[in-house]
Amino acid sequence: NSKGAPITGKWITFRELEGGPSRYAHFQQRCEKPIKRLADTYTGLFRDMLEIFDGKKISCEIDSDIAIVLYPLPLFPILVCYWEPEDGLESSLHIYFDAASDHNLDIESNYTLNEGIALMFEKIAQRHGS
Repeated sequence: NSKGAPITGKWITFRELEGGPSRYAHFQQRCEKPIKRLADTYTGLFRDMLEIFDGKKISCEIDSDIAIVLYPLPLFPILVCYWEPEDGLESSLHIYFDAASDHNLDIESNYTLNEGIALMFEKIAQRHGS
């Protein structure tokens, strides 16, 4: 059902997507938090996994310690940003989407795709993280 909208380069949160606000808390619990735990526990492996899956390091307006774009589908990039713990502050991880994402993937498919990525990363960490 993709409309084939071109990538804009403008990054938005899941809650800014059409249908995202009502699912945002669940998205955080099932997608962002598991990946954050992995990044906290296996930071080096986390970096490696993002690069193995052809992630591209970028610099953008979001200033984070790790900022890597993944392309799980054509015309559907996701930006994973991770901030390492610093000066008593807890680490943080957020996933961003291109502003055209609404036109290229519905919210349910977006959620399912990201949940699958989180589960895949967890399984890889269980097997190779020690």
